[in-house]
Amino acid sequence: MTLDEAIKHCKEKAEEKRKDYERACAYNIPSEGCLKCAEEHEQLAEWLKELKDYREGLRTCENCKHELKPETEYPCSICRCNHPNKFEWKGGAE
Repeated sequence: MTLDEAIKHCKEKAEEKRKDYERACAYNIPSEGCLKCAEEHEQLAEWLKELKDYREGLRTCENCKHELKPETEYPCSICRCNHPNKFEWKGGAE
């Protein structure tokens, strides 16, 4: 399975679980587990996207989510956030 396939799977599963939650709510059936599962799949999709971006050498500002350019945007040129150095750029460290 590729990262793109895993991200797609997580998003599909989250959507499926949200629909399950909405259907259950319509019939007054307890369904917090469906909502929790949907939220967990959404979080997993976010982490997998972050991993994919890391592998591709991309990085975004933790504060405003602006895509940063290697070695030229510290602090972030949009929000001026002094984000911590969490990642290394593809091909070397910052």
